[in-house]
Amino acid sequence: MGINDRRWVLLPALAVLLVSVPGCSGEPASKASGGAVTASAGGPVSTNGVPGAGPTITVGSAAQFSSQFGGEQGTTMRVLVNGVTYASSIAGENGASPSTPSRGLYLLVSLTVTNVGTAAGYFTGANFRWTSSSGQTIPHSSVAILNAGGDYGQADTTLQPGQHATGTEAYDVPERGGRLDYEIYSGQPPLLTLTLPSG
Repeated sequence: MGINDRRWVLLPALAVLLVSVPGCSGEPASKASGGAVTASAGGPVSTNGVPGAGPTITVGSAAQFSSQFGGEQGTTMRVLVNGVTYASSIAGENGASPSTPSRGLYLLVSLTVTNVGTAAGYFTGANFRWTSSSGQTIPHSSVAILNAGGDYGQADTTLQPGQHATGTEAYDVPERGGRLDYEIYSGQPPLLTLTLPSG
């Protein structure tokens, strides 16, 4: 199965299709030490005060970071946050019972990820760690929700240079707000931080 044929459906109500499209143009990568690279227009961008950490972005903005995963060469990824919503349940398909989060809320994050580097690179929404505004951390809050076809899965894909994927990630969190930190290896400074709306 080629990357253009892969489908991940995370939310039955949204039936999101991640599509990798060859030939998407991106900005040239400009690398900085510690993994952080560049942020682009669309919303506030700042560093999060952690030495070596990447940029902090909000809904409607994008940022780039240099990634390396599992021994691969690494590349530069651009992440655009299309939207963030919260839900207390997700309607089941074909008469199935609604899916309800165990911690209280589903955090639904719509992302477009583009490989703007020169080598293939891997991206997974499961690498986001949720932290509340008071500092409570949930490292494994990403969830996959059963869809009408019976598939389980989280948005993870290898993108070739110039390819992008768009989809919605689901996280099981206890409250609105806080932030998502993108980490490839536990304990490293976040490569990217998404500040979440509290409303």
